[in-house]
This record gives sequence, C-alpha cells and structure tokens, in this order.
Amino acid sequence: MLKTNYLSSNYFLFSDSISESDVKWAGKYNILAVGVINSWALKSSDVMGKAKEQADKLKSTGLLYFQIDSVFDHLFSY
Repeated sequence: MLKTNYLSSNYFLFSDSISESDVKWAGKYNILAVGVINSWALKSSDVMGKAKEQADKLKSTGLLYFQIDSVFDHLFSY
C-alpha cells in the first residue's frame, strides 16, 4: 500500500478461512474479499458436510463474493 502506484483494485483477499475482521479490514482498504470452497482442499470423508460448515462460516463473516466448485452451489441458495 506504500507504493506510489498502488491501486486497491489490483489486489484481493482470497482464502478459505476469512474472518469477520478480515472482511472489515479489506472493506476499509477497498480490497475485494473472496471466500473459497474447493472440493480438492476438503480432506474429509464427509466432503459435503465439511463444505457446508465452511460455507456457513464464510457467509457469517459478511462476505459477498465466493469462488466455489459448482457441486457446492446449493449451499449458497437463499
């Protein structure tokens, strides 16, 4: 952020473990925050259960944007 040519639009916070404070920090600096759920990263015998847990946690932070594998789209239907 200290670079003379810094533009917040050139950066984003992209993670499967974004917290509410991370979302607030990113918003304060106009950095896009993106929650992630990828099936390859879920090391569990209950992938859907783990994905739901992760989706619920990410949604509870106030995130508005998500990158997910399509098999998890039903977890984001309102």
